[in-house]
Amino acid sequence: MKKIFLLLTLVCSFCIGCSNDSDKISVISEYEIPRDCKADVEDGKVIIINNKKDFKKAFADSYDSKQLKDMNFNNANLLVVSGVSPNQISKMSKQFLSVDGEYKLAITIEETMATALEPWTVGYLVPKDMKSSDVKLTIKYIQY
Repeated sequence: MKKIFLLLTLVCSFCIGCSNDSDKISVISEYEIPRDCKADVEDGKVIIINNKKDFKKAFADSYDSKQLKDMNFNNANLLVVSGVSPNQISKMSKQFLSVDGEYKLAITIEETMATALEPWTVGYLVPKDMKSSDVKLTIKYIQY
């Protein structure tokens, strides 16, 4: 009986010691932003949004903002990069890497010859402790 009580005490103390941090993300994943949805943030800068108020403010003027998925800012932050292509975008590729403790985000935008200012926004769900200064950003425009 003493062994059962001791085992039960250990299990309970383990459960009490656990926090709800297990819900927080540790893996970076892409956050789907519709093509016509542009965030109201400085072009070419990495911005970290960490609450619902700033999220709504960043996308308040965007035409497609109602199509954005709801965010749980208790578990993750939203990294946003926005810009405007001087030509029509034919393809956009993104690569987010963690190399030797550094984060690198490379965005390549392939453009057509058609002149048309085309806004774009990229989003990633990131861990709560990530700062915008942790991310090295490169944006490359290629015209075909």
